Amino acid sequence: MFARTILAGSVFVTSLFVPVLTFSQQKPPVSSVPVVREFPATMGQSVTAGKTPIGTKVSAKLSVATLVDGVVYPKNATFSGEVTESVAKSSAGPSRLAIVMNSVQWKGGSASIKVFLTGWYYPTRIAVGQNLDYGPADT
Repeated sequence: MFARTILAGSVFVTSLFVPVLTFSQQKPPVSSVPVVREFPATMGQSVTAGKTPIGTKVSAKLSVATLVDGVVYPKNATFSGEVTESVAKSSAGPSRLAIVMNSVQWKGGSASIKVFLTGWYYPTRIAVGQNLDYGPADT
């Protein structure tokens, strides 16, 4: 009788707390911040804001192999896209240039994507004015 009471008690406790524990677990909040993915690429042709017409087909080559969402895009993969905005600088505002890449091809594969190009400048020169002399000052 005592064994049945313990078994019945443990079944009751399990049936009471499992639903409570299930409902008390919260799902992690979904981030509303968009994920930034970088594809370091070099343009295949010159594109100038205000001079290159909208709709001009462009291409770019990936500078380094890049892993995004479980897919490896190998070095030298070719992105294809077009110019979607091209406005020259004026007294009323700055120049604007927008390019969208719709596909990427590489040896043995391809993918349909939608990425927008932005300009980033990564200086390769050492900053001027740094004093790296650790010895005594010259007199």
